[in-house]
Formats: sequence, structure tokens, C-alpha cells
Amino acid sequence: MKQLFIFILSFLTIFTTDSQNLQNNTSNPFAKLRCGDIFPKKCKESKFRTMDGSCNNKLNPTWGMTYTRYGRIIPANYDDGFHLPRLSTNGNVLPLARILSRVFSPDKKILDKKYSALAAQWTQVVTHDILLTDERPNTTDSNCCSDEGKLVRDPAHYPLCYPALVPKDDKDFGSSGTECLNSFIRKYTDVDRGCSPRNGFANQLVITTHFLDLSIVYGSTDEEASSLREFKGGRLLSETRNNKKWPPHSDTCKKEAKVCYRNGDKRANVGIQLAFFSVILFREHNRIADELARLNPHWNDEKLYQEARRIYIAISQHITYYEWVPIFLGENNSYFYRLIYNSTEYVNDYNPSLDASTSNEAATAIFRSFHTILSGDANLVNERRDPPCQFANVNELFNDPSMIEKGDNFNLLVRGIATQQQEAYDQYYNKELTGRVNLGPGFVKSDARALDIHRGRDHGLGTYNQYRKFCHLPKAKQWNDFSDYISSKNIENLRRIYESPDDVDFTVGATLEEAIPSSLLGPTFHCLLTSEMYRKRVGDRFFYESKESDHPFTVDQLNEIRKATISRLLCDNSEIKSIQRRGMEIISRKNPLVSCNSISKIDLSLWRDKCQ
Repeated sequence: MKQLFIFILSFLTIFTTDSQNLQNNTSNPFAKLRCGDIFPKKCKESKFRTMDGSCNNKLNPTWGMTYTRYGRIIPANYDDGFHLPRLSTNGNVLPLARILSRVFSPDKKILDKKYSALAAQWTQVVTHDILLTDERPNTTDSNCCSDEGKLVRDPAHYPLCYPALVPKDDKDFGSSGTECLNSFIRKYTDVDRGCSPRNGFANQLVITTHFLDLSIVYGSTDEEASSLREFKGGRLLSETRNNKKWPPHSDTCKKEAKVCYRNGDKRANVGIQLAFFSVILFREHNRIADELARLNPHWNDEKLYQEARRIYIAISQHITYYEWVPIFLGENNSYFYRLIYNSTEYVNDYNPSLDASTSNEAATAIFRSFHTILSGDANLVNERRDPPCQFANVNELFNDPSMIEKGDNFNLLVRGIATQQQEAYDQYYNKELTGRVNLGPGFVKSDARALDIHRGRDHGLGTYNQYRKFCHLPKAKQWNDFSDYISSKNIENLRRIYESPDDVDFTVGATLEEAIPSSLLGPTFHCLLTSEMYRKRVGDRFFYESKESDHPFTVDQLNEIRKATISRLLCDNSEIKSIQRRGMEIISRKNPLVSCNSISKIDLSLWRDKCQ
């Protein structure tokens, strides 16, 4: 594997950004601004990030900005080279995504022996922080599938319609007469939004910032951020119920929902785990702002808000790179983790030539593959950590997090997510995600895994073989050439379903790979995620360990931030009394429960003005 890691470093400088080969389009200045083709303002020196991610890179101020294109590891693989989903190498329709899901991702519950559901939850935080694709509305032109899952229009006459079809003999959907998954609609592209295509093909747009900057908490535009602020004491808006602070109300939940949370991420209420964790994330900002206000009573609201946000983003980045990254990429295999491990000074490797923009491959395949570690139920656990007798089902509580505020449920969920084992990272998916997942009001039950596969074709991802070649793994010419990392049983099923090794979908093949030792991912996903997380750090001028920003943290402040842990985050924003020190690992003899009082806190007094 040494050659693989050497290659990863060598290709970081050739990441395909869409900032080259521009085609002129002067007919719609707003569209060009929206897609990041122009930037009319001059970047100002600032201690703080912009809300929309602009001006992070002074030479390329739109890199990583909201409403800009995904990056591409390899050029898009569309059938017409522009936007039509690909066909097989023989010109035939590819196997149905639902069949692939049923064969390769059946329901088989295998629990991770080391990591807790908190690792899976932070995975969703990282994912939602750096990507949300611009969505097309559900119209006659864009959807040939009715609310009841019936194919009501001929896709041949509607170019934007690309239904995720269901086979008639489907054991989960066939008996109900479901013909298609109605929650699938092709995503908007730059061309749809009035922008010129880059590199000759259409590309999808990201409506969050591309940086790890807690846009899920603060929003990705100035307007969105303002709507979430109290404008007093630097705090975020809150509502008080039962003497506790909760995020402001949203009107995006079910009509019968008594509680619905609003933050910078419109997906906050989709799952019960997302909903209750959004409360944790919201409370942490206000906790920091209140402490800074106590230390610096002369600071105004704007100063308190921006300083609290800056510290909080640093905390979240530290948790991501020192707790989450080593789990999925491995301490021994992750080049950038070894670089910063046990550092007590700045890590000055900011590279303005690296674009930190989220790649389409990461957004549409790698991060979606993490659905395999999600459970269908969230455990409610008491302070004694007795075996749970209460469970919160994801689908039953879709867009209705009301149960979070009943009794002591919030604290029970906090303990549960740190106690419960995450499901293993493997090819198997929980049935709640592949046969019963509820993806919207009025929608029929759907299959998240099938939609992930189908989405890869919509976005023009390359094939598994193309990414193997890119990562310097042998390109398979015959089926048995996949045997270096895929089992003989899975190879036989691939042979039975696909026409050629060159037809295998990227996310299907890469998910079947055996993991690299000490990591959770196979070599192809590992190669690409290593690049993704490296660029997210080295391509971010404001990264918390860098001295390259206009106003870096002092070394003493930086070393305080390095005390941050996800366990401390939970203790500070709930009423739990104990937790294991390494919260993303399950409770064990080597990682026992300890009092929250014994877990290190960040000393915010280092942010006290010396001149007051």
C-alpha cells in the first residue's frame, strides 16, 4: 500500500477544479456570480471567515464558496459527454440500481466491535457541513414517477426525467405495485442555472460552503446567518421550554409535529439522531458566547458572535481531524494525520494552489457509502448504562423530533449515541434504509442505497475501474482481476449482473472492497477520501492550526483548542454525568466511563482582552 499513499500525495496538485477552461457567458451576470464565475467584490483582510466561504483563497476568491460547482477527480462520464446518464460499454441500459442494492446491500446486522454510534453521527456532521446539492423542483418535466410510485410518463420524451425503476418481482416493493422510487429527481447543474459548462460537461452545484466551517450551524449566506442570530450577546436565536434552551422553530416538519428545529442545515429534522444532535451543536455556540461575554463585558454582539464562531469552528475541525479521521483512514495510513500528530506548534502547510472544493466523487459516492454504518434505531440509555428498553425508530420519527423534549429523552439519547455500537462499515445496509426509509411527506417508502447508486449516474461519476486506475490500482480486464480486494462471491454476482468489468458503478465496486488494515475503507475510497480531507485542511487558509490566516490563534490558544473532544462537547451541552473519554469508541476496560468533571475543558480565559 506504500505506493498508493505516495501516489495520493503526488496527485493532490492535479485535482480537477472547474476554475480552468472558462467559456464566456455574458448574458446572465447573476448566473455567473452564482456559479462563482465572477467575483465583483475585493477581498478584505479579516480575522473571520465570510459566511459564504468567499475570499478564503485570496487568489481565487470563489473557491469553496456557496453555489459553486463540485470539483471532479476525473472528468464526468456521461453517455453524450455532457449530461445524459451513461449506458453500458455495449450501449445497453445499466442494471437497475434497486437490483444492485438488493443483491449487494442486503439487511445483515453486523455491529462494529470498536466504534460507537457517535462516530456515525459525527460522520453526518462532517458530510452535511461540506455538501448539499442544488435541488431541482418536482415538476412534470423532472419526474416521471407519481407520488404513489407509478411510472406516469415516458422518460424518452422528458430528457430531465430519469426514474429509479423498481423490478416487478421486487420482494419489498413489488407487492404494492411500486414501479419507481418517486423521491429521485435529477439535480440542477450549472447549465440549468444559466452558467457555461466547464471542461465540456454539465456539473452539479453545492449550496453550502465547501469548507469545514460549521455552516450546518450558522448557514451559508449572510442572510441565512442573520436569520439565526439573536443579535444580543453574540448568541444564536433560541426558544425556552421547560427551563431549557432549544433551537428556533422551523416549519419544515410534519404538520402534527409539536417540535421542529431550525439551523443552518435544512436536513436538521430528517432523522432523530440529526435532530437531537443539532441541539448539541446549537447550544455549544451559545455556551462559548456566554463565557466570552463574561470574560470581555466590553465586547459588542458582533465581536462576541464572530469570536465564538471562530473558536467553535476550530473545535469542530480538531474533533474531525484528531478523532474522526483516524477511525476511517487509520492513524498509520493517514499521511496528514501523521503530520500533525502531537504537534504543539502551528502546522504551516497551507497551499493556495489547492482547491478545497468538495469533489463530486466524495459527495455522491464516498460520503453516501457511510449510510452503511447507520442504525435504524437510536437507543435511549440511562446514567447507569443499563441495557436500553426504549428505542427511537428513524422512519417513525422522520421530520418529527417532538419526542426529544419529552421527559428526559434528550439526555437518554445523548448517552445512547455514545453507548450504542455503530453498524460495521461493510456492504450490508440496515433494512430501515433499503426497504422502509421515508424520504419525504407523501412519498412512498424508498431505498436509500439504490438512490445512492442511481445518483452516481445522474452526476456522471466514472466507473469503478476508472477510479481504480486513477488510484494506481490495476484496472480489471477480466472479472477475476477484481479479486485483489473483492471476494469471489461478490465477483460472481458482479459478473452475473453487469455486462463488463468496465460497467461496474464506482460506489458498488468500492463498497465491496476489503478494508485496508487499521482503517474502515477499502483502497479506492481510502485513496480518494485521503485526498478530500487533505485538501479540506491544506486548502483552507483559515484552518485552525495554520498561521497563514490574517490573524491566527496564539500558540497558547491553539494548544487549548487541542484539548477539545467530542465527549467534552456532549458533557457541556447536556445533563449527562459521565461518558468515556474517547466518545467515538465504545465503552471498554481501556475506555471506561469517567465523570464529566474529569474530562479536560478549554480555558477560554486565554481569549480575555489583555488591555481591558
